[in-house]
Amino acid sequence: MTTLTQVILYVSDPARSSSFYAEILGLTPKSLSPNFAIFELAQGVQLGLLLRSTVEPAADKGISSELCLIVDSKEALEALHKQWAGRGMRIILPPQLMYFGAVNFMAEDADGNRIRVSTPDK
Repeated sequence: MTTLTQVILYVSDPARSSSFYAEILGLTPKSLSPNFAIFELAQGVQLGLLLRSTVEPAADKGISSELCLIVDSKEALEALHKQWAGRGMRIILPPQLMYFGAVNFMAEDADGNRIRVSTPDK
């Protein structure tokens, strides 16, 4: 059995990204340095924000990550979408019912990393 323990996003400014994720997740980073930040999420999963220029082996600038969040209801999803759009976040997929049975939307952080928010599958 494989268990997800960490999601790492390559970012251009860990401090800026840490502030962003602290606000949208309602969490304080467990650790923050000039090159890396780490958040403790539910059930032992961590979110790491790694300075792109320090990644070994080096990574290109292409998008290679997607952070997936789930909310309890369509109403909660719509409220979060409205909040994020109101903050000026780039919404790249408006709320819609997807083929797999969940309503979701997708936004991007300042580095172009994708954040998908979904309701539970029906």
